[in-house]
This record gives sequence, structure tokens and C-alpha cells, in this order.
Amino acid sequence: MPRSRLIGNLLAPPALLALLALITHLAVNLFSPYGFQRDEFLYLAMARHLRLWSMDFPPFIALAAKATLATLGGSLVAVRFLPALTGGLLVLLAALIARRLGGGRYAQALAALAVALAPLFLRAGNLFQPVIFDQLWWTVGLYAMLRIADQPLSAKRLALSAPRTAPSAPWLLLGAALGLGLLTKFSIAFIGIGIVAGILVTPLRR
Repeated sequence: MPRSRLIGNLLAPPALLALLALITHLAVNLFSPYGFQRDEFLYLAMARHLRLWSMDFPPFIALAAKATLATLGGSLVAVRFLPALTGGLLVLLAALIARRLGGGRYAQALAALAVALAPLFLRAGNLFQPVIFDQLWWTVGLYAMLRIADQPLSAKRLALSAPRTAPSAPWLLLGAALGLGLLTKFSIAFIGIGIVAGILVTPLRR
């Protein structure tokens, strides 16, 4: 079976679940009798009066609000489109993590379904707040760590002896996730400290 077809078969159910999660969020906001949540007004106001590094929180959410208002508008569906899209990405990432851990199609679909139905992610994906983006960066960071852990021993030895020629994509992905996480919520420091500690007590510290 061609590799592209094999990957498509493996990710088809999780991809459908991710798309369904996105459509569900959009539909809920389209037909909801409720308006914006109070915190959302703050982030929208910060977008209209953008003052980077002079706010009580990191600037990612204000920049996301600025981009949303400039491109999609200020309706409830438009403002909550990015959180809905991020919620769908989390469903897909859950399947990718299950696959990276050796899970088959059933395990991947089950992981995706668990995230799609979890109240923690359902609520976060339906509000324009930093929470859902924070969850995304944590998950991307964990996925990057799994990719680093899965590197062949020869590649790890190469990384210790010649860092410039070592596989760098997972490390760059990890750095991007943690960097964007710091621009979103300072709570990313918790996983950052854990990752640094893990590196320090392993040969990767070199």
C-alpha cells in the first residue's frame, strides 16, 4: 500500500472527528441564544487598544483577537472560530500521539474521541480565551518530546557528538511550542521546567 494512502487510512477517523468537533463548535455558536462571555470582552478590548507588554497577560490572545476582528469580523461565530479550530486540532493531535505511542487505528480513534467529548476541551474550545491555545501548545510540546524520544539511538549519539547534523525538527517544534506557550499563558513554565529537568538527568543534557 502506498505510504500516502496508508497514512490517510490511519488518520481518516480522527480527521473526521476533528472536523466534526469544529463544525459542532461553529453550529453551537451560530444557534446559541447566549452572547459573549465576560472575559472575551476584555480580550476584544485589548485588541482594539493594543499595547504589547503593557497588559496583565501575555500578548498572544490580544493579537489573535486583533487578527480575528480584522479578517473575520466581530460576530460570535467569527470571534470563536480560532478556539473552535484549535479544539479540532487537539482532537487530531490526540490521535497522532496515540499513533506515536504505538496505537493502532482503534487506539487512535478512541484517543481522538476521548478528547472530542471531554468537557474540559469542549468548554475551552467554545470560548475565546487563552486556555484552549495553552492546551494546544502543551500538546504540541508533548508530541515533540515523543518524537525526540523516538529518534534512533544512532541519531541521539550523533546529536551528542555533532549537534549541527543531528535531527533538529522535533527540537525546533518543541522550542516553538514552548515559546508560543509563553506568549499565551505563563503556566507553560510548568511543563517547561519538567522538560528541562528531564533533559538534565539524561544524556541529552550534552
